[in-house]
Amino acid sequence: MYRIVPTDEKYAESFLQAVDSVKDEGEFLFATLRFKIEDTVHFMRAARENDTPAFIALDEREEVIGWCDIAPGNIEETRHVGTLGMGIVAAERGKGIGEELLAQVINKARQKSMEKIELQVFASNDAARSLYRKFGFSEEGLLRRKRKYRNHYDDLVCMGLFL
Repeated sequence: MYRIVPTDEKYAESFLQAVDSVKDEGEFLFATLRFKIEDTVHFMRAARENDTPAFIALDEREEVIGWCDIAPGNIEETRHVGTLGMGIVAAERGKGIGEELLAQVINKARQKSMEKIELQVFASNDAARSLYRKFGFSEEGLLRRKRKYRNHYDDLVCMGLFL
């Protein structure tokens, strides 16, 4: 049982724990990049105040089990394009949470008149790439050996969706 709600800083600690749990797996996110709680609170507050396409999935205990957000470009020439980030904690994968989160942020991006969503995903993450393709994202480029973690290289696939 879960519910999808707009991002809110009152869930910042739980959100940070969820992000770190996915990072700790070392497969899906840049594992060594860590955020501070104050930066997380600021990010979540700004997303709420600016009505940014940003949602979290909460379990029955009100713990964050997934997230999906689109950060708009930060200069005038790129404000029409947003960058997608998302993740689901390991125990909750395969339950449709990612699909529902992605559908909600894409819908919100359309309401905000965004024109394109971009993302980067590790080439080894077949499940995520499949999900993105299901929603109409196409591959736009490849950054070879972008990551080296635990003596293993992984390419980074650039994908985009025109709205």
